[in-house]
Amino acid sequence: MSPFKTKPVLIGQSVRMKETTILQSLVILALLWSVSASGQPPEDVAGWYRLPSGETVLLTYAATGEWLLVHFDEPPFATHVRRSEEGTLVASKDGTQWRDAVRFAGPYQVKEVSFSNGEVSLSGTLLLPRASGSRAGAVFIHGSGTSTRDNLWYLWIADRLARSGVAVLLPDKRGSGKSGGKWEVASFPDLAADTAAGVAALRAAGGISRDGVGVIGVSQGGHIAPIVPTLAPDLAFIVSLSGSAVPLEEQLRLELTNTLRQGWPDFLVPLIRPLAVRIVKRRQPLFWEKNGKLDPIHHWRALDIPALVFYGAEDERDNVPVTKSVERLRAADAADGEHEIEIVVYPDSGHALYAPGTRRIREDLLNKLVQWIHERTRK
Repeated sequence: MSPFKTKPVLIGQSVRMKETTILQSLVILALLWSVSASGQPPEDVAGWYRLPSGETVLLTYAATGEWLLVHFDEPPFATHVRRSEEGTLVASKDGTQWRDAVRFAGPYQVKEVSFSNGEVSLSGTLLLPRASGSRAGAVFIHGSGTSTRDNLWYLWIADRLARSGVAVLLPDKRGSGKSGGKWEVASFPDLAADTAAGVAALRAAGGISRDGVGVIGVSQGGHIAPIVPTLAPDLAFIVSLSGSAVPLEEQLRLELTNTLRQGWPDFLVPLIRPLAVRIVKRRQPLFWEKNGKLDPIHHWRALDIPALVFYGAEDERDNVPVTKSVERLRAADAADGEHEIEIVVYPDSGHALYAPGTRRIREDLLNKLVQWIHERTRK
């Protein structure tokens, strides 16, 4: 139920592309290594690099233990690189080597961090803005399944926040990448506790305002986000991106209904769906036993901090019961009246919240997110 699995664009494929694409790719092939006088790269290679073309790329820590090269301009891409025996950087899949780029400070630093929730060891990447003074911060909460810091969709949002002065912790989900444990046997409160540990790690990074840190739940992470304030004192805000406000089993039935309608007549869908539900739940039986019937609206009603929720209306035909989720959240907000739950629905976007006709996250969403966080953490 998490669609945010962006396929990497491998630079080495350029030899098989049309001439115009090859010329564009040659600029990128000029990348990424400014060698020292000894011919060896420095130990800590993570950071920002400027290409001969003037474009910039980020080399950051990957969940695999290698590095991740991220290009945020058109076309955006992320691909893994490793260090060769000779000391140069090499694309892990196709052997392309990079050198002759110039390292520079960039808008923010990237640092790898390890933290823990009890016996569960966790890992992630910190994006720390260079601006001095107390900063706001945000910890990401992953969607369903195995999910890591390498996801370009997450990185796109994290980059925009960090450029605006908001520090970000982008972790590997429990049981993913460098993080230990198993999400398949975890409850949503367990995953919320992982996030609370991430909040503590972000606050400990230095220069972060203790009462300026919030969480951003993506897809299924939107179920977990409203639980975190019960575990992380002084949380400043929560954000939910395409997270439903109904129990997980209800969301699953909608998702499977939409999927089955693509290949079966409507009158057969209600007959086939119970079997499809059983098949899905059989893959992670303990996870569904712990989480399937949990109703997130109870946590939304108890919320005492500001919340911002984004939906794409087209998601109603994909992953999330948008109409019912909005109704339930508005009712929860009205029942309290003291603390806001702001809801934004984009009629022409789906679960991934892309701008229409593109595979890029909406600019109006990113601008709204940045402005909203700054307004609610400004002293």
